[in-house]
Amino acid sequence: MTLEKIIKDHHKYIDNNISDEDILNFIDKMNLKLFKVADLYCRRKFASLNVLYTSYDIDFEEFRTGFSKQIQNTFEGHLTEFIFMIYELKFLLKCTDFYETIDEPISDLKDINDEFIYIVEQLNLLKGLLDNKNEMILQLSSILNRVFQICKIQNIGIKTHLRLNLLYNNYYL
Repeated sequence: MTLEKIIKDHHKYIDNNISDEDILNFIDKMNLKLFKVADLYCRRKFASLNVLYTSYDIDFEEFRTGFSKQIQNTFEGHLTEFIFMIYELKFLLKCTDFYETIDEPISDLKDINDEFIYIVEQLNLLKGLLDNKNEMILQLSSILNRVFQICKIQNIGIKTHLRLNLLYNNYYL
């Protein structure tokens, strides 16, 4: 089964007329999540992956316990949730192309604190694009690329965190 087929099948379960209010509320939730990410960064609450790699033959319940203690309520844990929220909003907007280029260099990348502010500004600009869902999707892709570039510069293995989050939530099982 292709990714396109899965997405099209899932679109059948979403109300074709998602309200603008629902979208605005979701963007507000994304802003709150980003503020949480920024707060955890400022408080230097970072994930510790080494606890998860203590054994090659790890018990799933031990993994879940380690994940919840060492990753879930950290900068990387909440950043991962923010990334999933971007994908979720794109899905709600009926985006069918999830194969984005997330490694495009950004020439005007700022320091990480300024980037958080910039991303909040970009999220709020989405609110003015309610009549143009395709432009919203492009803007979300741009935000996503920016987040991945921040992770690259900060040396955050965000793809590993995304996979671990999926595993924790039983999406691989």
